[in-house]
Amino acid sequence: MSQPDYFEEIRALYEKFRKLESSTIRLILDRWSDRRPLELTIDLMQDVLTNFSRLKETSDAVIRYLKDRDWRGAIISIVGEYGSGKTQLGQILLRRIEEEGIFSRIITISPLRDMKGVMLEALEASPAEGPAVLIIDEVDQLLGELNKGSRRMIEDLADTIRGITEGGHGYPPMGSVVMLLSKRAREALRSDKALGSRLMDRSKELSLSMSEDEREKASKEALNKIIALWMAYYEHDDEMRYAIRSSLDRVYPFMERVASELSRTREIGGIVKGLTELSSRIIENLGRSEQMGRIEEGNFAESLLRRFLSSEMRSIQLNVRIGDITRDYIAIFSDEPLSAPGARTDAHFDVWTYDASKGVKGGVLTTKVGVEIKYGKYWIERKDQLSKIMNAYPLLLISIAEMDPDEITDVKVEMGRRFDIVDINPDMFRMIQVLRDDAVMRFLRDWTTLERDLKEALEELMRGSVKVKEEASEQDILMEASASLLSSVFRELKKAKTSKRYDTLSKLIARSIEGVFSKYGERPPSIQDTVIYRIVRILEREGIGRMSQSGKSFSLDKDCRLKIEEIESDLERRRRIERIIFDVLSRPAGVQALEL
Repeated sequence: MSQPDYFEEIRALYEKFRKLESSTIRLILDRWSDRRPLELTIDLMQDVLTNFSRLKETSDAVIRYLKDRDWRGAIISIVGEYGSGKTQLGQILLRRIEEEGIFSRIITISPLRDMKGVMLEALEASPAEGPAVLIIDEVDQLLGELNKGSRRMIEDLADTIRGITEGGHGYPPMGSVVMLLSKRAREALRSDKALGSRLMDRSKELSLSMSEDEREKASKEALNKIIALWMAYYEHDDEMRYAIRSSLDRVYPFMERVASELSRTREIGGIVKGLTELSSRIIENLGRSEQMGRIEEGNFAESLLRRFLSSEMRSIQLNVRIGDITRDYIAIFSDEPLSAPGARTDAHFDVWTYDASKGVKGGVLTTKVGVEIKYGKYWIERKDQLSKIMNAYPLLLISIAEMDPDEITDVKVEMGRRFDIVDINPDMFRMIQVLRDDAVMRFLRDWTTLERDLKEALEELMRGSVKVKEEASEQDILMEASASLLSSVFRELKKAKTSKRYDTLSKLIARSIEGVFSKYGERPPSIQDTVIYRIVRILEREGIGRMSQSGKSFSLDKDCRLKIEEIESDLERRRRIERIIFDVLSRPAGVQALEL
């Protein structure tokens, strides 16, 4: 199978961008890194902006609406989440309105400014007889004041907008207003009767939201434009331009995967910012160019991970919540192997008690966790060797292979509670091959989720190994199983792409429950299909996702990861969900249901 020519994908863009001044290219890249809008000509913005077609479509609709009303008396709300391009749209609208010969100004809301005075001052600068269009950005800045019960600034804004857009005593309205705001701000204004009647009820609403498929497509377009801009920026530096081009076969697949992952959690502004910063870090650290064979690549990746664990992950603080009890531990890495009959590990972690308030390691060695580092998927056929280790120690496998998230979950379920995986895509190590030696460790630390993934895996293993009560009632075990189940499910859903097979999710739920009962030497309750289904419906009610019509998969909401993070940071909400799961589990187990 031939290697794709990634340069051909960006050649046309590169030929276009190489005509730009290097200072202009630098300005574009710097503004994207800082998440600031471009203030360029419409033609140039059309060439470089990723979502220009969506911005043009929306600006066309705004211009038509304003023209139909002779530029007077209109209120338009442009609704989009953080990073959707609202501020950039404001810049495009400003230029297009001015090209129509109409006075326009962008006004950015700030709680520290007299916004009524700022708006009136802008109107005073407009021609006496002609209409004016004010573009109001960052309306969300006033929500904090509104939530605190203070209404002065938001009332001033509403009154001023009303004064601009309503005529009186035989005079036409002075002009129109375009508001740029988030869905949250829109709902807050709508739910307020006084503000709703003065602003939102009279407002024409347009949306900047993109579907998940649109964001995925836009992320690929953004990647191509960013790389083409960097090559054009180094147009007169042959050595640097060659270094970028010769490394594309290893850099591009990694960045393409990052772009896809960003598209699942961020709007276009966040995608562009992330890719611009990542590409900048890679380009400034380019060093090596030699190709590696598969065996050499595997040895490189495994050796590099050992070095990273020894230098950067020498100690990892663990915060392990088991039921209603939270315990602190510290995992200290050792490159010494652990031995078991017929097998041995590559390295291990010693997990000690830990006083988090004092930052002091305790005197009790709680457990040892074996560490195996494997490049490729050959270990799947040799799981018997891993099982030998697990008979003596919990085992953490760091797998460098292209694996489907459902496949990883299935292996975890099969291997049981004393086993966990941190999976790393090989694309990352192929990209790292082109970096200077002195930049590799820093890149792994700053630009990967390896530290977080190791911490989560070790905490999961501790939950499956440590008893917080020597004598636990069935209710205690069920409550701990509810908490463990939720942690395991959330962790796997955060790693899924767009959905999780229902069969895989069912097995994971059952394994989590069985693992907690086994830890206490108890026989787990029979987990019926209806119980699994009711637990999945709880996830649906929390907005995490929904069952497909076929019933074969659980489709994730586009904001699934953000919602999970919100629940994980809100202990009261999380405990409420755990108690609902407990209620579902307790009925078939014969335990009296809780009143929630």
